[in-house]
Amino acid sequence: MRIIRIYLLKEVLPPFVMSLVVSTSILTAGNMIQMADLIINKGVNALEMFKLLFYLMPSLLMLTIPISMLSSVLLAFARLSSDNEIVALRASGIGLLRIASPIVLASLILSLASIPLNYSLMPEFGYRARKLLREIGVKNPTALLEPGIFLKVFENYIMFIYDIRGNELYNVRIYQPQDDGPTRTLVAEKGEILPHADLNSVKIKLTNGVADETEPGNPKAFYKLAFKNYYVTLNLKEGLQQQSVDKKTR
Repeated sequence: MRIIRIYLLKEVLPPFVMSLVVSTSILTAGNMIQMADLIINKGVNALEMFKLLFYLMPSLLMLTIPISMLSSVLLAFARLSSDNEIVALRASGIGLLRIASPIVLASLILSLASIPLNYSLMPEFGYRARKLLREIGVKNPTALLEPGIFLKVFENYIMFIYDIRGNELYNVRIYQPQDDGPTRTLVAEKGEILPHADLNSVKIKLTNGVADETEPGNPKAFYKLAFKNYYVTLNLKEGLQQQSVDKKTR
C-alpha cells in the first residue's frame, strides 16, 4: 500500500506545481502590465514595483493554491481512470476510500500549511503594500494620474484627463468646487507635467484653453479667460502626504 500511496502522490504533484505556476502567472500578468506602464511612462522605481508585486503574492496564493490542488486532483484521477488503473486497484481489493486517503491527507496538510499564509502573511504584506503605494504616491505624484476617470487626489481640485502619454496630458479638465459659489473650471487641449521641487504637489503647464477667473469686485462671479499657456500647481490631499499607514482591523 505504501508504494500505491507514493505513486498516487507522484501523480498529483506535477499537475499541482504546473497549475500553481500557471494560475499565479495569469493573475500576476495584469499587475505586471500596469507596473510596466508605471516604470516606463511615469518613472516609478522598478525595485519598488517588484517589492509591491512581492507583497501582493500572498493574496494571490490564497486563491491559486486551492485552485491548483483541485485541478491537479481532477487531472490525476482522470488519467488513472482513463488507463483503468482505478479499476485494477479496486479489483485488487483496495476500496475508493483507501485510494483517495493519500490525496485527502495531502490536501489537509496543505490546508493547515495555508493557515499562516492567510492569517499572518496576507494581512502583514497587504499593510506593507498599502504603505509602499503611499510612499510611491508621495515621491512620484504623477503615478497617481490615470486617464478616463475623475481624480480626487489633489486638495480642493478634481481632475479629468482623456489621455496620458508620458508627461503629456491631452484634453484636460480641472474643476475647483467652491463652498459658496459656482465651480471654477479649467479646460485645456494639452498639458505637460513639469519638474517640481515639492514632492507633495504637481506643477502642470496647460496649453490652449479657457479658465474661469473670479471678478475682483465679486468673488462669487467668474469671467472666461482664454490662454495659450497657463501654469497651475496642485497640492496632494493631506491624507496622501502622510507617510504612516494604519493597519486595518482585519
